[in-house]
Amino acid sequence: MSTTPAPLSPKFVPAEKSGITSVSKSDGFKFSLVSYNILAQAYVKGDLFPHSPGPCLKWKARSQAILTVLKSLGADFLCLQVWIF
Repeated sequence: MSTTPAPLSPKFVPAEKSGITSVSKSDGFKFSLVSYNILAQAYVKGDLFPHSPGPCLKWKARSQAILTVLKSLGADFLCLQVWIF
């Protein structure tokens, strides 16, 4: 049995409900795009995330959780950023 808790899925707001508008042609195509910010591992410190269990802050667990969330979104395009101070 794994001691790693299931990843929390952030609440995503579809563009149609967010007030974002675009101009498109009726013969255009639709696609989904997800922009996801991944904290650089160098900045993952237990004192900065006191409510997160230590094992969850390790890259192996974080990377699997991130991958699970990204796969569940089924996006056509993924934009990943690494947040650095």
